[in-house]
Amino acid sequence: MTKLRDIVTIDHGSRPAAIRLDDALAGGAGDLIDAFTPTRSSIAILRHLQRAVLPNARKEFRAMVWHGVYGSGKSHLGVLVGHLLGCGSGGPEMQRFLGRLANQGETGLKSEIESTFLPDDDPDARPYLVVPLYASDAPTLPSSLLEGLYRAIDATDGLDPASILPKTEYGAARERLEMILEHHPEHRETPLSHWDIHCAAFNPAELGRELDNISPAALEAFKKWHPKVSAGALFDPQDYGGKKLVDAYREAADALAGEHGYKGIAVIRDEFGYAIESMIAQPQRRQIEEIQALQDFVEVVCAAPQRHTLFIAMTHRSLREYGVSAQASAAVKLRLETIEGRFTQTPLELKAFEAEGYHLLGALVAPTETGRASLQQSAARADNLARVCARMQLFHALATDIAAIVEGCYPLHPVTAAGLFAIASHGVYAQANRTVFTSRTPSPCCCSPECSETTSSPLTHSSRRLYMTRTRRRRACCRIWRIYPTPE
Repeated sequence: MTKLRDIVTIDHGSRPAAIRLDDALAGGAGDLIDAFTPTRSSIAILRHLQRAVLPNARKEFRAMVWHGVYGSGKSHLGVLVGHLLGCGSGGPEMQRFLGRLANQGETGLKSEIESTFLPDDDPDARPYLVVPLYASDAPTLPSSLLEGLYRAIDATDGLDPASILPKTEYGAARERLEMILEHHPEHRETPLSHWDIHCAAFNPAELGRELDNISPAALEAFKKWHPKVSAGALFDPQDYGGKKLVDAYREAADALAGEHGYKGIAVIRDEFGYAIESMIAQPQRRQIEEIQALQDFVEVVCAAPQRHTLFIAMTHRSLREYGVSAQASAAVKLRLETIEGRFTQTPLELKAFEAEGYHLLGALVAPTETGRASLQQSAARADNLARVCARMQLFHALATDIAAIVEGCYPLHPVTAAGLFAIASHGVYAQANRTVFTSRTPSPCCCSPECSETTSSPLTHSSRRLYMTRTRRRRACCRIWRIYPTPE
């Protein structure tokens, strides 16, 4: 008997299933832009973005949260948007993408994007300094934003963090450290473990070099070390001229615009939901203060007509839902609900009537020699299946792509492939942080009276069992069936 593994294999040679935003924007964005197919969700986001950069845009327009299940294309879109903000609409890959946008009837949006985001070789171009944030060891949400800004400036040719950034709490800590070591030179080479301080730096001299590199861990270590060598006095960066996060971004945006021709700063924060969950999981952190600092940040730096900051966060669900799912305290839940109103919330979904999802499915598997031979032998049946599917309302908008969908999704039936999007969009069956499905044994239709009470064969994932009850199966079946009208 032929088994599934005999006809298809996982294609490890194709692009990775997960896109790392910072690496992609550092190099290789072109291939991802070339592979991007506009969907209704992404078109809505691009239209919003074009308006958000205009001087008269509200601050809520410039603070965005894109949320969608794992694999819905958030990071892929983030790469395209980051490239557009940083390099403009020039380049062959971006021009081909804009051509695909026009082919979908969005000629007006194409023209607006081209006139708003000028190519980087245009003398009137005013790009954004893009700050991609993917993973950070920073102990707080504000410190990760400051670290990311420093890294982006330092990695950009022609920019010097020392001339663009004001003195931050890192600079203030460095200055205070040198003052202490001048009075107590014996401390310079003493191991930090002498004071029960444990970090990557071995001694205060190395700690200073870590502070120069804007290391959040070094700053935390310095704050612990300071009272032990200063008669119990806590370190206050403002005593030494250290600027807060909001002031650092405002002054950096002024310097970038005034001296280097930038329009502003664009922060693109991937896996922001993970950062929220990590914060909630650490009760020792000042969670309310961190959320309030984020609120103050977007309210101030996103408000300026010129020299502003765009803040784009990508999550798997809305902000308030993280408070519920992570079982946060009532106060934290309230703060998350409050800050949600400071952002424009946009769902990013793969729809059964759009081509991008089918392309993603097709990229996950590759046919074996047996599979290719079987597909070639069934060419006539595949053509007939494409004609039948083209008559269905579900695939009405994909008439020109349906033949490629039939072949690309093989051995899945196109209707089965479409059903995966309905399943993935429902949090009961696809976990919003990572897609985990419940395995079910074959059974009659859930809507039929013959359906047994339980036919689940749940998979254990991180000690969690996901059961699909009869009621849930019925709802899922009905939901999926409604999107498959009978062909005429």
